[in-house]
Order: sequence, then structure tokens, then C-alpha cells
Amino acid sequence: MRLVTAQQMRAIDRRAIEKVGIPGPELMENAGRGIAHFIKAIFNGETKGRRIAIFCGRGNNGGDGYVIARYLHTWGATVQVFLLAERSQIEGDALANLQKIEQVGVRITRIGAQDALPILSGIDLIVDGIFGTGFHGQVETGIGKVIDNLNSSGIPILAIDTPSGLDNDTGAVGGVCIKATHTATLAFPKIGQYFYPGRGQCGQIKIIDIGMPVEAVVAEEILVNLTTSGEVKQMIPDRRPTSHKGDCGKLLIIAGSVGLTGAATLAAEAAIKSGAGLVTVGAPKSLNDILEIKLTEAMTKPLPEIKNRRCLAVRAHGVILETI
Repeated sequence: MRLVTAQQMRAIDRRAIEKVGIPGPELMENAGRGIAHFIKAIFNGETKGRRIAIFCGRGNNGGDGYVIARYLHTWGATVQVFLLAERSQIEGDALANLQKIEQVGVRITRIGAQDALPILSGIDLIVDGIFGTGFHGQVETGIGKVIDNLNSSGIPILAIDTPSGLDNDTGAVGGVCIKATHTATLAFPKIGQYFYPGRGQCGQIKIIDIGMPVEAVVAEEILVNLTTSGEVKQMIPDRRPTSHKGDCGKLLIIAGSVGLTGAATLAAEAAIKSGAGLVTVGAPKSLNDILEIKLTEAMTKPLPEIKNRRCLAVRAHGVILETI
């Protein structure tokens, strides 16, 4: 699974719009609709009667929040949008979607730096659309108080694309950061979402398909890949019903010294669990009795050692070659 930096994601977005010709409003609509459907799935397919608070900043993350609000409102949820910016600061595609939810009657409340924090009792889900993946540095005090309030509410939080306050390149936290139960990341997961402390702020990560064209992606040199359990499973060959451990690879582990037989044991157990068939641990012969007790599935091979030092002797080399 490929992981991108914030800059790479911006470049892919820009290429999709400017080179491929996908309109920006269409990408925002796809993002908001996809996250709204994810929220619907969280509520087992029924959002009617649910009370959802959406916190929006002035950027495109806020714009995605307005699209989410429109869909949830249409599906019968009680939606309240909290705006953490002056309305005059909102522009472009985000402004167009703010106007749409105003027209359908979604309740919108402006929260200023000196305003009392909202009372969230009875809310089923908080949606965080305050900052996007371009955030770096420290969260300003006023918004920081809002984030602290949301985190301490005990209400599940879904982050749009990224938890607000997270550096998506490094996983660093800008003083305070949303601690989400779910993160609906758009198109590609971001590197900082898989490095701690950032990983601990994301909760369950769900990748939302926003219809990003292949042409916009292939030009970007994405160098970071996360190996998933599904990918590993595909690489493990199926064993025949009649196979035995001698058919499934032979491994000789040279490990262990006085006080450090645990390393040899862990290596052998890991090898067996990863699918190696015939596993043998070679260690100084004075440690063999210890390893015989610690190991059940792996075999042991006592190797010549230097007397009184319990480390391998030069003549162990020949024994190792014979064993291989």
C-alpha cells in the first residue's frame, strides 16, 4: 500500500484538475459523498435521527465537511456545522458547498476565539474538518481549546482526511491534535498517519476512493510502501496436503551466547511461524541443553566452542558447512 507526503497529494490533486481536466468541485463532491457513506456504514446503514456535529476550518477540509453535512441532512440526520473561521475567509469550492447547505437549512454556528465552546451532549458523532494534510507547526490557542474540548467529550470522532493538528509527513503533533476514532483519508493514506505519535491519533483508517485518475498518479514518484497483511498472505505459497517440513525450506540459525539464548529462541519461533519447514539452531554446545528445553519444533545442533568462553571455535565452521 503506497503512502504519500502532503506535497505529493497536493501535486496529484493539481495534476488531476489541471492536466487531466477533472473539475475541483467534482473531487470535493466525491470526497464528501464517500465519507458520508462511510459514516452511514458506521451507523449500520441508518443515519436518520442521528445527531452529528461537523467542525470546519476555512480550507478544503471544511469544504468536504459541508458536502458531508448536505448528504447526512438529506438522509435524515440532525446536522450542526460549527465554523472555525470568518465566513469571508471561505472561498472557491468550499464556499460553493457552504452556500448549498445554507440553502437546505443546515444549522451553522460560528465559533470565535473568545466564544464559549459548544455543548455537545446528545451528539452521536463529531466530524473533524478543521485542518487538512498541509498542516505543520503548532495549533493556535483558540482552536487548540476547541480540539481539547472535542477530545475530552467522550464522543466518537471521525477525521476528514487527517486528524487536525497532525503533521502528515512526520507523524508529529502540533501541541494538541484531534484523537480520532476513525480517519477517512482521501485517495491515499499519508506517511504521518503510520508513524507515532500520529498513528495513535488516527484510530481506524479508511481510504476513501475519490475517483483520482491514474494519469494524475503515475507521474508522481511514490517511494514509501506499507506492507499489509493482505499483501504478505498473497506471497505465502499454499502447501500440498502431503507435504512435510522437509519440503518447505530448510533454515540454519547460528545464534546464542551465555545469557542470550532468548535471541536464538525468538529467531527459531519466528522462522517456524513465517513458514520455514526444517529449522535448526546452531549454538555453542554448552548452551544446547538450555535450547533443547526452550525449543519444541526446531532442532538444535551443538557446535564446537572455545573452552571456558562458550563462544564458537574456528572448527565450528566445518560443522556448519556439513549441516548446510
